[in-house]
Amino acid sequence: AAVAFLAVDLWLGVTAAQVPGLLVRTAVLPGLAAVGMAAQLSERQRDTAMHRAVSEDPVTGLLNVRAFYAELAQLRSAGRSFTILLADIRGMRALNERYGHPTGTEAMRALAHVLRREAGTDVVASRLGSDEMAVAFVDEGQDRTRAVIDGIIRRLHDEQVVLPDGERFEVHAAYGIARYPE
Repeated sequence: AAVAFLAVDLWLGVTAAQVPGLLVRTAVLPGLAAVGMAAQLSERQRDTAMHRAVSEDPVTGLLNVRAFYAELAQLRSAGRSFTILLADIRGMRALNERYGHPTGTEAMRALAHVLRREAGTDVVASRLGSDEMAVAFVDEGQDRTRAVIDGIIRRLHDEQVVLPDGERFEVHAAYGIARYPE
């Protein structure tokens, strides 16, 4: 833009007295553009961080329950069908009581990690409660949901949580499937 302004000014004809001002403007415009771009990038990053803080569960990185229910409401109002996979970690209370909540948190992270890897990115996934997660498969049937459950069970074996005493805890979950609108 600075070069274009200078070219237009030269084409229109400038006096010798105007040249220093034109050169200063030509030198300053790229700096102003860089400042504007940096401010825009910073604002975009802030907006992204605020959206994540409002809609994301800090432990698992999945949607929080409020954002999940809002997504489901949008799907229902659009008349879209979906299948929900529910997963509830078995033995979470005993794990928390024996080893503390940080260990339970690691079990939640392990399940969320496997769930994301198996379900893929085209789903709506959420942490519903202390040890419960849900995934909505939009416009998908129960066959894919069952295949994802099989994959989660296989992969959870490799995602064991190391306990404070050095033992390993293999995360197991109970699963359920629900279909909307049926």
